[in-house]
Amino acid sequence: MEGSSLEEIDYRKIQDPEIVILAAAKMIQDGTIKNLDMIYGKPDQYKYLRSLLPMFNDQLSLRVSVCDWREFKVEQNLQKTILFGPMWDYSFHKVEVENLMQQLKEQKARTVNPVQFVLWNLNKQYLKQMEDFGLTMPESVFIVKDFDGKISQALDDFKARGDQIVVAKGLQDAGGSSFMKFNIELQSKDEIIATCKQIHENYSGLIIQEYLNSLLDFGEFGFVCFNLEKAYQYIKVPGRTDSRVQKQYGGRFFQFNFDDIGTVLESIRSSHRPDFKLNEEHVKQIQELFPAVIDQVKAFISCQNVGLPAILRIDFTIKVDKNGKIQILIMEIEGFEPHLELQERTDKYPEVNMVRRFCEFIKEQHENFNRKSDL
Repeated sequence: MEGSSLEEIDYRKIQDPEIVILAAAKMIQDGTIKNLDMIYGKPDQYKYLRSLLPMFNDQLSLRVSVCDWREFKVEQNLQKTILFGPMWDYSFHKVEVENLMQQLKEQKARTVNPVQFVLWNLNKQYLKQMEDFGLTMPESVFIVKDFDGKISQALDDFKARGDQIVVAKGLQDAGGSSFMKFNIELQSKDEIIATCKQIHENYSGLIIQEYLNSLLDFGEFGFVCFNLEKAYQYIKVPGRTDSRVQKQYGGRFFQFNFDDIGTVLESIRSSHRPDFKLNEEHVKQIQELFPAVIDQVKAFISCQNVGLPAILRIDFTIKVDKNGKIQILIMEIEGFEPHLELQERTDKYPEVNMVRRFCEFIKEQHENFNRKSDL
C-alpha cells in the first residue's frame, strides 16, 4: 500500500487482515448520532482511525481492517487480533455488546484488552469496588437494585452532609450522555427522583455523586498507560459553566509534559479559561503522588480476577486544601476507551510519535498472540 492515501482506501476491505479494529457505523459526534460510512478517509471521520490505519498498513506493514462491531463474526476471526476502537454507540445497544463480549470470551478470541476485563470495566459498578479497596474517589452512592428504596435516602444523606448540588450518571454510559446535575435545595425531590429513575432504567443502574467544583477549577487529568506503565498524559479542561470535560460540552484537551507545564497553563488561560486555577505546584505534587496511585490501581485490578489491561487510561481530578496540598480523586479507569488523543499527542510532541508508538505496541501484542499460538 506504499503511497496510498486515506481517500483511496476502504479499510473495511483489507484482504486477510491480521488485526481488526471494531468500530461503530454510527458514532456520537457533538452530542448527536450521525451515520458514517466507516471508510475513515473523509475530513469529518474519527481522527483516531484516520491516524492508526495508515500507520499500521503503510508504515508497519501490517494488514489492519476496520469492522462494524455489530457485523463482526467472532468464529471467522479467531486467528486475528482484535482491538476495540470507537464503538461509541455501545451504551445504546447493551444486549448486543454483551452478547458480542460473551462470544469473544467463550471463543477465547485474541483481544488486546482481556474480554473479562472489558466486561467488568463496561459497568461502573467497579468504582464501588475501587472505593472499598481504598482508592480515593468523589463521595458516591451506587444504586443497582431497589431503586425506590434507596434513592430518597441517598438524596437526604447528601443534603445532610451539606451538598447543595449532586450529579447523577448511568452505570453503563459513554460520552457523558446520561449526566444530570441537580440542586437538591431548590428542585423538587419528586422531579429529581423521576429523572434518576429514567437514568437507572436506561443505563443499567445509577451513581449519585457529589458535585465537584474542583473539576471547573482544576480540570480532569487523563494518564494513559501501556501495560500499566504511564506513557503520557493530558489535561481535560471544561468550559466555564459545565463540569463535563468532553469537547461537545465545551471542554478542551491540552497535552503536557511535566517540564513544560508552565507554558501549557499559560496557553490554557490565554486560549480557553482565564480563570483556570491549576498551577505548577499542583502539577508537581501530581507528579510526586501519581506513582503510588498507579501502584494502587495495579493492585486493585490484580485482585479482580479479570486479567490485566494492555491499554488503560486513569482519569482523576484533584482537591486542594487551604495549605495548597492536593488530594487525587479517581474519576474512572478506562480500558474500553479509544479516544486516547494519540494524534494530538503526536502533533504537540512530534519528537515522540505517539501514533507510531501505540501502533508498535499493538503490533507487539499481536506478535505475542502469534508466539503463544505456535507453542
